[in-house]
Amino acid sequence: MSFERRESEQWLRRQALNIVAQLPDDPEAALAILSRAETFVRGFLLEPERAPTRPALRIIQPGETLSDRGLGALQALVEVP
Repeated sequence: MSFERRESEQWLRRQALNIVAQLPDDPEAALAILSRAETFVRGFLLEPERAPTRPALRIIQPGETLSDRGLGALQALVEVP
């Protein structure tokens, strides 16, 4: 194995260990999180043109209500794809 390849493998291993160290102890929960992370990477890094083009946050002016903007309370708080 070349030096560059070995360095690359070591870097990848360190990054993976950093991520795994932050996962919960429950294996099923950890795998669910990793699956969701893979979805995010595929959706936002590999296919950036499919990323949402509308703003994630909406500014509500003083005196304005969510219904004035045509938004339900949950729509303003949680954006579900």
